[in-house]
Amino acid sequence: MSKRKKSPCVGVCVYRGPKGWCLACGLTSQEIRSWKSMKPFGRTALLKQLQRRKSAMKALDLPYS
Repeated sequence: MSKRKKSPCVGVCVYRGPKGWCLACGLTSQEIRSWKSMKPFGRTALLKQLQRRKSAMKALDLPYS
């Protein structure tokens, strides 16, 4: 039995990033809604993308990132 990865969403949703990313967690609203139904591979790939997104938000000097 595989462990489910907990959503990176922290419940402080402020969508202003360059592509509608949440400034707190980096997810889009659609990604947050679909997290539970994602397959493990999709979640892992998304978590890797979040690292790059947070770096991009930090480079743009957006708050919370």
